[in-house]
Amino acid sequence: GTNDLTQTAFGFSRDDVEGKFIPSYIAQGIIQVSPFEAIDRPGAFHAGFLRRLMESRPLSGRIPDPSLVMAGQGEKGEYMTAFRDSCGRYLMVYFPVGKSATIRTTDLRCKKIRFWWFNPRTGKTEVSWKTGNSGAVTVTPPSTLESHDWVLVADNGTSRFRKPGRK
Repeated sequence: GTNDLTQTAFGFSRDDVEGKFIPSYIAQGIIQVSPFEAIDRPGAFHAGFLRRLMESRPLSGRIPDPSLVMAGQGEKGEYMTAFRDSCGRYLMVYFPVGKSATIRTTDLRCKKIRFWWFNPRTGKTEVSWKTGNSGAVTVTPPSTLESHDWVLVADNGTSRFRKPGRK
């Protein structure tokens, strides 16, 4: 459980410190919240899913590229973040809410593209499909609820990557 995770990270148990020095640290402004509460927060576990997603594609050569989102870009909390591989092997676009967007695919430099929808809330690939590379594609995440975020992964059709999130 989270107690085991915290013991590993900090070298002490929840029972040992929650009534001892953690309240004092919070009162003095040394920390804002108990590390045990932070680990228990909704979404904290999802960071591990996103790490596995990032590690499932080559780490070197990533280029942040907001121009990949050609249409449908959101503002503030709906802003989509995108990056691509400098060798044209893949691209990823984070959709903070479930809404449609048009994504530029010319940097993949291939005839066929394999698309995947990665669910950062579960760590699973929900949907995948292949299509020809026409230079752009309009996509809609599998669920369009405002509270559902998604990551679109597009692989060059000649790449031999595994499902996103798997090494």
